[in-house]
Amino acid sequence: MLDQRIEFLEHTGDTGLRVQADSLEELFSLSAQGMFYLICPKCAIDTRHHKEICVNGNDLEELYVNWLSELNYFFSTKEMLFCRFSIHQISSTALHAVAGGEALNVQKHFLHTEIKAVTFHKLYVREKENGWEAQVIFDI
Repeated sequence: MLDQRIEFLEHTGDTGLRVQADSLEELFSLSAQGMFYLICPKCAIDTRHHKEICVNGNDLEELYVNWLSELNYFFSTKEMLFCRFSIHQISSTALHAVAGGEALNVQKHFLHTEIKAVTFHKLYVREKENGWEAQVIFDI
């Protein structure tokens, strides 16, 4: 079941997410879950494989885009679907995490959306009084 703090956004010819979280780690994890839900909604994805992910950025927003872009890269090139995200280390410019998932199986997984790119359009990542919030638009 998808977390209710993930909101899907319609944008002319594109789609996006707005995510609320208690911590920065949770924000990045929930955002990745939301992105994979857009790619493969209501799919049962098992954690058969784990992939270490390390990304950098000049600031938090670039780090966020690089994180989601790296995960999308593994889906686009290696056909890996991820469902679990463990953020081990995060700062405003670096992230170290492990993503768990499995290879795409066309008998099991129904692909709904191809994400061509994670964009900076209308992007924000900000700390709020009661946690964190991010918004991202995907080029589909």
